[in-house]
Amino acid sequence: MGISFLVVLGASILAPPPAPAIDSSIHFERAKLAWSAKKYEEALAEYDAILKLTGEDGPVRNNRALCFLVLGQFERALWEAERAIELAPAEGQFRITAAVIRMTMKPPDLKAAREDLMKSLKHLKRAKDHQGLGNACYNLGVIAQTRHKYEEASSWYRQALRHDSSNADAREALRILDPESGG
Repeated sequence: MGISFLVVLGASILAPPPAPAIDSSIHFERAKLAWSAKKYEEALAEYDAILKLTGEDGPVRNNRALCFLVLGQFERALWEAERAIELAPAEGQFRITAAVIRMTMKPPDLKAAREDLMKSLKHLKRAKDHQGLGNACYNLGVIAQTRHKYEEASSWYRQALRHDSSNADAREALRILDPESGG
């Protein structure tokens, strides 16, 4: 009886103490730092850790989509973006992410990207997300310009600037398309 007790006691004494639980916010900060340092694989590992701690999460899936996009893994990026949309269908920014991925794929799927962006407008207007509206309109302008619909593209770029006057990409695109407008 004494030996059994010592073996159990010895085992509990020799076992290393449990590691302190890391809060998901720490992983999120690490992911942001990795993204800023262009260490996308590290960012993905941190997002994986968040998913293990908290379960499915739309913003985490969206951020993973952006990492995979930058890494050129378009199919994986699109899967992550679509999962983010499933988890938070009213989040217009996630639809912009999906649209940008579709626009970047080889070959691009401009029709589906345009549909994503048009849906995003409704959600972004409801949320009064002017920066998001500016981004959606800018990307709609890029699609129109790619299709050689220059008047439509100019109109989208103007709308982008009405929503977000700091959108330098829309300003430059408009300046190039319509030099008389003053960008």
